[in-house]
Amino acid sequence: PERRSAEVDQKNKLITAYHESGHAIVAYYTKDAMPINKATIMPRGPSLGHVSMLPENDRWSETRSQLLAQMDVSMGGRVAEEIIFGHENITTGASSDFDSATRIAKMMVTRYGMCEKLGVMTYSDLTNQSPETQAAVEQEVRVLLKVYLHRI
Repeated sequence: PERRSAEVDQKNKLITAYHESGHAIVAYYTKDAMPINKATIMPRGPSLGHVSMLPENDRWSETRSQLLAQMDVSMGGRVAEEIIFGHENITTGASSDFDSATRIAKMMVTRYGMCEKLGVMTYSDLTNQSPETQAAVEQEVRVLLKVYLHRI
């Protein structure tokens, strides 16, 4: 349901519109991204806007390209903010997007064997790994998260 308790001012509506547009634009132009189902800047719960996507068919597994596309779409809101408002005026609105992209990148490295440096091994419990392995996993997650700028 629409949130009615707090009125969102025009400035935040504009920021939200550009942020959500960033997600939608990246989803539209990214080869393996899911199709856009709905985009809104109507506040719902803690969120000021949302872009939802649905796969065309049921997915039983996902390709590396599909996972990277999901990460790119997650980062699209922040990229739009930075392009429109400049680096000094980016907002905290992308925090859940970063959580999502980081979760995907971490799964690619630790569960799916989609990391060339660490190979096709799973690292389900990092607390039982050596500090060197933990650092290598973190580094590979960072690499996946940083290269989005070159893809978007």
